[in-house]
Parts: sequence; C-alpha cells; structure tokens
Amino acid sequence: MDAAYVVFQQALVLLIIVATGSFVRKIGLLSDAAISGINRLCLDLTMPCLLLMIFQKSVTRAEMLGFGQAVLASAACHIGSMALSWLIFARWKDKKQKPVLWMLSVLSNAAFLGMPLISAAYGDSGLLYSAAYILCFNLVLWTAGTLQFTGKISLRAFINPGFLSVIAGGILFIFQIRIPKVPADALNMLGSLTTPLSMLLVGARLLDVKPALMRSGATWLAAGVRLILMPALMLIGLRLAGLSGLTLAVPVVSAAMGSAATTTLFADRFGGDAALASCVIAVTTAICVITVPLFVLVISFL
Repeated sequence: MDAAYVVFQQALVLLIIVATGSFVRKIGLLSDAAISGINRLCLDLTMPCLLLMIFQKSVTRAEMLGFGQAVLASAACHIGSMALSWLIFARWKDKKQKPVLWMLSVLSNAAFLGMPLISAAYGDSGLLYSAAYILCFNLVLWTAGTLQFTGKISLRAFINPGFLSVIAGGILFIFQIRIPKVPADALNMLGSLTTPLSMLLVGARLLDVKPALMRSGATWLAAGVRLILMPALMLIGLRLAGLSGLTLAVPVVSAAMGSAATTTLFADRFGGDAALASCVIAVTTAICVITVPLFVLVISFL
C-alpha cells in the first residue's frame, strides 16, 4: 500500500513537470529546434550517464543472483510482448501505423518514466533490477524494433551511447570496479537531469497531438494493450513461474509504464506515423499515473 502511494505521488510530480513542458512550449520558450536538441541530449548524454551509474553500487551475492533473475524475467517479458503484439497487429492495413503500433505496445517508457517511479517505490535495489529491464529493452529496440521499420537489422545500430553505457556498466558491475569519486559525482549530476528534461519533452510534444487522433481506435487499442494487457499477462506469467519480491515487481512495473518515447524518434527517422506515436505516448503517460500504482498495489499483496 505504501509503495503504491509513493508511486502515485511521484507520478503526480512528473505530471507537473509535463504540464510545465506544455506551458513553456506554448509561450515560446521551447522551439522545435530546442526540443530536438534536448531530445538528443537525453538520449546521447544524460541517459547513458544515468544508466552507467546505476551499476555503481556494492552488491551482495543475493543481489547479484537477483539481477540475473531480473534479466531472465525481463527477457521473457519482452519476448512475450513481441509475440503478442505481432499477433494483434499482423493484419493491420496501414503500413505507416503498423510498425508504430507494434513498438508502442511492446516497449514501455521504462527509462525516462519508469526509473524515477521504481526508485521512489523500491530504492537503489529496484533501480539495479530496472537496469536489467532496460538492457533487454535496448536489445529489442535495436533488433526487432529496427526490423519492424526497415525490414533488416544493422549491427551498427548497437553503436549508440545508451546501449554501450549499459554494457559498460554491466561489466563494471560484474567485476565490482568503482569509478573514482570526482568523475562519478559529475556523471551522477548529469544523469539526474534525465527525468526532468524528458518529462519537459513529453509535455512539449502534447501540443502536437491532434484532437482527431485522440478519438482514433488505433490510439486506444495501443493504449489498452500497453497499459493493461501486457503488464497483466506478465504479472500472471512471472508469478506462475515462481518469482516474487523485486524480481517480480520491477519487470512488471517497468512494463506497466506508458509507451516508449523513442517510438516517435523511430517513426520520424523511418517514415512511420509520428503523429500517432506522439498521441499514444501522451495518452499512456497520463493514464499510467493511475494504472501503475494499481499494479504496485496488486503486487504488494502477492
């Protein structure tokens, strides 16, 4: 119960920042060029710093084993999500919407939105297991995600700061190598910018959402699959597999977040329906303020 309340409070804080992003865009403080620049800053600088520093903690043998379980659980979640989304959208006729809907349903905003909520509910151990989910997220994003949009997979796609920071952090974590204090403090400060900047971006993009898309069946189908169907099936599946505690809670709560903001980037880059992506991201971000605490509450009783 306490964890659900903490998550709800933190979600409201993030919504205030989202509203601030909409306001500053409305009055002209955030231009399209600034939004694009902040987006790249988050993806290529602040987020990699955050991901790298998550692994900079001393762990017990039990936490190390738990991290391995979290990786397996997160991998199972993503594999199940990919298969289910493929079945749901296999016959979707609009070729620009089809890969966008697939990605919106499979990939959650586990980093920008999920990490601050998981940190509030489960502390540093929760963040460590969250990194396991984000590792799987990146693997899916740059393999199956790229395949959906382009029909091929490029190994060069893995050469990006986000993916490399998780790999580097994982190596440092396994061998318990600590970064010296001064650069570590700088990396922590840069990483702490990720959440407020990303939430400002979500708010700024809300102004691009067209009312007609808000009434679209595609929008609400993707939202329902993302916020209810996927996390519910994952919760049932992982619980039946015998998982409990953080190895159950963190993958499910990560999966319960709104759709991944990176979907818009992929849609823009590869000619998908970027407007639909922005709309679903906005809708799921707002609604998950209610649905995520409910999942946290259910998990607390298991």
